[in-house]
Amino acid sequence: MKMVNSVEIARPIDKVFEYVSNPDNRSQWDGGLVETRRTSEGDLGVGSTSKDVYEMNGRRMEFQTSIIEWSPPTTLRWRGVADSLTAEGHWTFTEIGGGTMVNLAMEMNTANPIFKMMASFMRGKMQKQMAETGHKMKQAAEAEISA
Repeated sequence: MKMVNSVEIARPIDKVFEYVSNPDNRSQWDGGLVETRRTSEGDLGVGSTSKDVYEMNGRRMEFQTSIIEWSPPTTLRWRGVADSLTAEGHWTFTEIGGGTMVNLAMEMNTANPIFKMMASFMRGKMQKQMAETGHKMKQAAEAEISA
């Protein structure tokens, strides 16, 4: 199941990338995120890991997440694995007139036949949650990053 969303943030690209990629800021805008904790040390980049707990449809899911592509300030790709569910996100940041267009793409795959069967029912809800996440990201980034 693939979902996409775009949001324009009226702040410079480098500041938006820094804010959005910082795990300490995610709870301010990442819909469904209950808890996040870095599990690797050092600077963020390819190979950085975290434990992310989400609540989805009344169920808590713990993802082991890793950054798989890191090209500040334009690209961030990550992969999260929970049970038999894999989520992969590809976020791109493009400078537009002093602001930043953030394109969010996420694909979820599973080997679980129950999840596969439910995917068509969950698609609308997940797409709506992704749109809400983009809206929260915009609000939080514009509130936290000085103009």
